[in-house]
Amino acid sequence: MTDPISTPKVVRSRGSSVSGATHACLIVLVMAVAAYLRFVGLNWDELQHLHPDERFLTMVETGIHPVEGGWTEYFDTANSTLNPHNQGYGFFVYGTAPVFAVRYLAQWISDSGFQPIDIGIQSSLVFGSRYDQVHLVGRLVSAFADTLSVLVLYFIGRRLYNRRVGLVAAALAAVCVALIQQSHFFTVDSFSNLFVSLGVLFAARALYSDNTVNYACFGLALGVAMASRINTAPLVLLIVVVEMSRPVVGGWRLSGGLRMALAAGIAITIFRVAQPYAFDGPSIFGISLNEQWLDNMREIRAQMGGDVDFPPNHQWTDRAALLFPWKNMVFWGMGPALGLVAWTGFGWAVWWLVVRRPGGRRHLLPVVW
Repeated sequence: MTDPISTPKVVRSRGSSVSGATHACLIVLVMAVAAYLRFVGLNWDELQHLHPDERFLTMVETGIHPVEGGWTEYFDTANSTLNPHNQGYGFFVYGTAPVFAVRYLAQWISDSGFQPIDIGIQSSLVFGSRYDQVHLVGRLVSAFADTLSVLVLYFIGRRLYNRRVGLVAAALAAVCVALIQQSHFFTVDSFSNLFVSLGVLFAARALYSDNTVNYACFGLALGVAMASRINTAPLVLLIVVVEMSRPVVGGWRLSGGLRMALAAGIAITIFRVAQPYAFDGPSIFGISLNEQWLDNMREIRAQMGGDVDFPPNHQWTDRAALLFPWKNMVFWGMGPALGLVAWTGFGWAVWWLVVRRPGGRRHLLPVVW
């Protein structure tokens, strides 16, 4: 057997027993199912704001306002009307990319008079920028982002393996309970997951090709992902793994370094724009880190690590480390059948990498991530 990294066309064509038209119909069906399961029941709590994180973000969204002074005000951390710290929310640890996206979309809906009911979505609801409206806009964004993530997963599977694998992966993701649940909440998770998935896709493409566009797109996806959830920063390891897995030939070290530098530069620039109040400002060139943002990061780290008494963390008291979340993932988040098979597949992929079986490198990115 030859390594699929050097012969991607052969790998991608293997197992493709159905016609192109049939395959296209199947992926359309999968996407239709994914979209239905994510958009149905948007008002699941009947405007009672039962999700605590969502309720907090809803309060923030109604507190912040689109800037009127353009980019000058946007990057002015101390005075911007988009900065939650300036609107009474001294502790804010969420990424601002999805928060800004929802706020501007909600404002556009309110100003334009356009309602999602015009395209047949939840005709009894009103979407806009008010307290009982903006969280519904956020849920729309989450549902849309997670639906797109299913499609991105298809392309990841197709790039690394073949189109049949991509189709099966997308189908399983389309009906995955945990993903469907998160897509019904106005939180940053589904939004950030979309850009993490895009990062994995462009890393997979870079694994087969050193085309600079793949590195640039990876940097863009990484930047938005970090501006959605800062703990997605380890995604950067994937592009490093891609470069380290290449054979050392000619000027690889220099060209590879330049490609990674390009990805890093774009990621940092996007993060600067999409998470502006992590920096002092007042202009885009004011790149000193904001001490208030750093304090928030230190505080949430202490809360998550159990170093301070934080009521939401009481649920973890006397739980088996790693085993408890694994059990919840398998039995509730994915279901025993999919959960156990997925973890078996993970172990199998690790074994292929360890024993260096031919074709094993195609498992590299999924295993590392």
